[in-house]
Parts: sequence; C-alpha cells; structure tokens
Amino acid sequence: ASLVYRLEVFRDGIEAILKREDPNKREDPNKIEMLDKFFEKQIERSQLNVDKSDMARIIRNISIFVDGYTGQLKFEPDGLIVAAFMSGGESDA
Repeated sequence: ASLVYRLEVFRDGIEAILKREDPNKREDPNKIEMLDKFFEKQIERSQLNVDKSDMARIIRNISIFVDGYTGQLKFEPDGLIVAAFMSGGESDA
C-alpha cells in the first residue's frame, strides 16, 4: 500500500513525464518507457517480491489514461488505491 501512496507523492514528476514532447512537438514515444522505469524503481524501493517489469506495466495500465476532453495522457492513482485497499494492502510494502 505504501507504494501506491508514494506514487501520489510523485504525482508532479509523473505528470511531467506524461506532458513531455519531442522537439517536433509530437508525443514523445519514450515516455511510456520512462514511466515503466520509474515505476520499476519505486517497486524496487518497496522491496516487493514481484516481477518489476510486469508490475510496472500493471501500475501503468491502471493509473494512466487518455483524457477524453484533451486527448492528453493523465495520471489517476485512484484505481490503485482502491485495489490496494481491497487486497488488504495495509502492510509497509
């Protein structure tokens, strides 16, 4: 559960990655890789006994979405928070 709440603390950094553009003002194709690496590092810090790349992809799929109004990628960790609560994720993982 602490991993989920830590991601909320890093919201500004995650959103900065999502807003990143390449020099030609197009979507930066590396932003998904950057997010996955960031999530993997946070999983490592949490000392979870899971496959970091799989878990990073799951976190990204649950918390990153395309805003229907702007078409921009957005970070919304509520789904992760609910999942942690429902799984009994009260530990210091």
